Amino acid sequence: MVIRPALKRQQFGATLVELMISSILGIVVIGSVGSVFISGQNIASERSKELLLLQQVSGTLQYFKEDIQRAGYDGGTGVSLKLSGATNTLYISPDSKIVAFAYAHQSEIRNVAFVFDSGLVKVCDSPSSIVKTVSAATSGCSSIFEPNQIRVIDFNVNQSSIEAQGVSSGMATITISAELVGDTSVNYSSSVIVKNRNWR
Repeated sequence: MVIRPALKRQQFGATLVELMISSILGIVVIGSVGSVFISGQNIASERSKELLLLQQVSGTLQYFKEDIQRAGYDGGTGVSLKLSGATNTLYISPDSKIVAFAYAHQSEIRNVAFVFDSGLVKVCDSPSSIVKTVSAATSGCSSIFEPNQIRVIDFNVNQSSIEAQGVSSGMATITISAELVGDTSVNYSSSVIVKNRNWR
């Protein structure tokens, strides 16, 4: 039997071209993954900004609604409270940028106003033993939003009366439009309708 000698096969390492190609492919893959990650982070950041603004505006409108529903409450004597000089339980300025009212709370009178001024919605709340004038009730206010975070574009309060079965009721519509300071592309507008329980 003839025994053939084993053939030695040449083995070659990776060529420079192959190394370059694999390196380039690695860079492309890493770049793609990084791009997707950054894009995802940006989307998440935008969502969080939108959610922040939505929660702030919605929460404020709910607070306004609950407080305005108390407007005119007199503690049960049967006569609705009105700010001195106001003709209705809700005082609304001619430009619809101020709403003010009073109501009894425990042993005091709450004189409250919501005022739009220079990109801010301000809350004025001055408890006292008497019903104040509109002017007094709309002074000493503070912004309801963080001024460095949220800018109010517009604030409107409109009131209408409705009548059903001979009974007249007041309805107020409050609208807030706001944007984030430093990123005006994030903006939000919402309204709430409030029925005045103590309309007279």
